[in-house]
Amino acid sequence: MRQAFVPLAIVTVALLGWFATDSGPDTAGQAVTPSPASGGFIGAWDIMVIPPHGPPHSGILTFAADGTLTAVDVPAPPALPDDLATAVIASDGQGTWVTTGPLGQVAVVVVHVLVSSETGGPVATLTLRGTAVRDPEGRTLSASYDLAFADPLGRAASIGPGTFYGQRFTVEPPGTPVASTPTVSTPGGGTPTT
Repeated sequence: MRQAFVPLAIVTVALLGWFATDSGPDTAGQAVTPSPASGGFIGAWDIMVIPPHGPPHSGILTFAADGTLTAVDVPAPPALPDDLATAVIASDGQGTWVTTGPLGQVAVVVVHVLVSSETGGPVATLTLRGTAVRDPEGRTLSASYDLAFADPLGRAASIGPGTFYGQRFTVEPPGTPVASTPTVSTPGGGTPTT
């Protein structure tokens, strides 16, 4: 009986020591995400897209610390040239980004979106290449981009330039009433138009 008590006591002391030194949940991944006050592009942004063709629509961009970018758009058929009008499904966008310019207030982005027919056949790859500029406080951004497509037959063409404007998502405490989708003003205070 005494022999079982000694190992049990050692395990108990070791566990108590571990709990006493444990600082809680691992938050190492959170350390790389700057707050809006510290600037940076890293984080999620609610955007209003003014495409080369079609009406303005909302989307979400997420800039990751490792240089990857995720773009989520409204689930609608992309506006493509007439001979590719069979495209009805577009994936979310995946891409990369880097900061440039003074104070890291400019990001160059490249995003790829796969487009397929209703039956799942490949129709095109859309490529967005753009430059985003954030305000000094890191709360808003505006961007201009060029949208191009390439189809499986090797045809490629520019669809045209577009813009988007955005606001950084912020943390809201539990119990905060859900707000409507934020409206994003355009430079000069006008309403986005096509």
